[in-house]
Amino acid sequence: MDEQAALADLDRFEANWGKEYRPIVKSWRKNWPELATMFNYTAGIRTMIYTPDTIEGFDRQIRKVTESKGGFSSERALFLFTLLFLAQMRMSQRWTRAPKIWRKTKIELVINYEERIKRYYHY
Repeated sequence: MDEQAALADLDRFEANWGKEYRPIVKSWRKNWPELATMFNYTAGIRTMIYTPDTIEGFDRQIRKVTESKGGFSSERALFLFTLLFLAQMRMSQRWTRAPKIWRKTKIELVINYEERIKRYYHY
């Protein structure tokens, strides 16, 4: 998505929901220059700096474990804690792997931000 498409989506949102969510639309319009800076980056870099996917994925996995369990007594609470701990351990193993797009994104970062990158990352 580019900035023009995002603005078109914001226009559609305002047309459909603007009366109900007036403060949100007002905030997005007022802060658009700051919000739109993400369009200065390539799609690969935007994907790497956009964290909600990871956070939402973690939350979704935790909900998967807890939703099917219903109410908890003391023993069941301990069981739930154990399930959550094991789920978190399994998910954290995935976080140690580099994302699939990392190699291409790393090259883009080095090309576009070499001075900044070499301070923190030796390539």
